Amino acid sequence: MKTISDISNRLREAVQSSGLTHAQICELSGVQRMTLHRMLSGKENFSMASFLAVAFALKLDLLLLSQSQSELLQKFSPDAAPAPRVARRVDSLRDL
Repeated sequence: MKTISDISNRLREAVQSSGLTHAQICELSGVQRMTLHRMLSGKENFSMASFLAVAFALKLDLLLLSQSQSELLQKFSPDAAPAPRVARRVDSLRDL
Protein backbone atom coordinates (compact mmCIF):
# COMPACT_ATOMS: atom_id res chain seq x y z
CA MET A 1 0.00 0.00 0.00
CA LYS A 2 1.46 3.28 -1.06
CA THR A 3 -1.33 5.86 -0.88
CA ILE A 4 -4.00 7.04 1.52
CA SER A 5 -6.55 5.75 -0.98
CA ASP A 6 -4.97 2.27 -0.81
CA ILE A 7 -5.10 2.30 2.98
CA SER A 8 -8.70 3.51 2.95
CA ASN A 9 -9.65 0.73 0.54
CA ARG A 10 -8.13 -1.85 2.88
CA LEU A 11 -9.93 -0.33 5.86
CA ARG A 12 -13.26 -0.41 3.98
CA GLU A 13 -12.70 -4.10 3.17
CA ALA A 14 -11.97 -4.80 6.84
CA VAL A 15 -15.09 -2.91 7.94
CA GLN A 16 -17.26 -4.94 5.57
CA SER A 17 -15.81 -8.27 6.65
CA SER A 18 -15.87 -7.38 10.36
CA GLY A 19 -19.66 -7.29 10.62
CA LEU A 20 -19.35 -4.21 12.83
CA THR A 21 -21.33 -1.04 12.32
CA HIS A 22 -19.57 2.31 12.03
CA ALA A 23 -20.97 3.21 15.45
CA GLN A 24 -19.45 0.07 16.98
CA ILE A 25 -16.08 0.75 15.36
CA CYS A 26 -16.15 4.31 16.69
CA GLU A 27 -16.95 3.05 20.16
CA LEU A 28 -14.21 0.41 20.10
CA SER A 29 -11.59 2.74 18.64
CA GLY A 30 -12.53 5.98 20.37
CA VAL A 31 -12.63 7.96 17.12
CA GLN A 32 -15.51 10.19 16.12
CA ARG A 33 -17.89 9.17 13.32
CA MET A 34 -16.70 12.02 11.09
CA THR A 35 -13.09 10.92 11.55
CA LEU A 36 -13.98 7.36 10.56
CA HIS A 37 -15.94 8.65 7.57
CA ARG A 38 -12.91 10.68 6.42
CA MET A 39 -10.62 7.69 6.87
CA LEU A 40 -12.85 5.46 4.78
CA SER A 41 -13.35 8.07 2.06
CA GLY A 42 -9.68 7.96 1.03
CA LYS A 43 -9.71 11.64 0.14
CA GLU A 44 -8.22 13.18 3.28
CA ASN A 45 -5.21 12.68 5.49
CA PHE A 46 -5.81 11.20 8.91
CA SER A 47 -3.69 10.89 12.00
CA MET A 48 -1.61 7.83 12.69
CA ALA A 49 -3.21 7.59 16.14
CA SER A 50 -6.69 7.40 14.61
CA PHE A 51 -5.52 4.89 12.02
CA LEU A 52 -3.95 2.63 14.64
CA ALA A 53 -7.05 2.83 16.86
CA VAL A 54 -9.38 1.86 14.01
CA ALA A 55 -6.98 -0.86 12.82
CA PHE A 56 -6.90 -2.30 16.33
CA ALA A 57 -10.72 -2.25 16.52
CA LEU A 58 -10.84 -4.11 13.20
CA LYS A 59 -8.21 -6.61 14.39
CA LEU A 60 -5.67 -5.49 11.80
CA ASP A 61 -1.92 -5.46 12.35
CA LEU A 62 0.44 -2.88 10.90
CA LEU A 63 3.56 -4.29 9.28
CA LEU A 64 6.35 -1.99 8.12
CA LEU A 65 8.85 -3.35 5.63
CA SER A 66 11.85 -1.84 3.95
CA GLN A 67 11.44 -1.36 0.22
CA SER A 68 13.83 -4.23 -0.47
CA GLN A 69 11.85 -6.53 1.86
CA SER A 70 8.63 -5.50 0.13
CA GLU A 71 10.10 -6.19 -3.31
CA LEU A 72 11.33 -9.60 -2.15
CA LEU A 73 7.92 -10.43 -0.71
CA GLN A 74 6.22 -9.46 -3.97
CA LYS A 75 8.45 -11.82 -5.93
CA PHE A 76 6.91 -14.72 -4.03
CA SER A 77 3.33 -13.47 -4.20
CA PRO A 78 1.83 -14.89 -7.41
CA ASP A 79 -1.12 -12.52 -7.72
CA ALA A 80 0.56 -9.28 -6.67
CA ALA A 81 1.35 -6.73 -9.32
CA PRO A 82 4.58 -4.83 -8.78
CA ALA A 83 4.07 -1.83 -6.56
CA PRO A 84 4.65 1.52 -8.24
CA ARG A 85 7.81 3.21 -7.09
CA VAL A 86 7.20 6.51 -5.36
CA ALA A 87 9.30 9.27 -6.90
CA ARG A 88 11.66 10.99 -4.51
CA ARG A 89 13.45 14.30 -4.86
CA VAL A 90 16.79 12.59 -5.03
CA ASP A 91 15.60 10.60 -8.07
CA SER A 92 14.92 13.80 -10.02
CA LEU A 93 18.40 15.12 -9.14
CA ARG A 94 20.03 12.07 -10.72
CA ASP A 95 18.77 13.17 -14.13
CA LEU A 96 20.71 16.44 -13.96
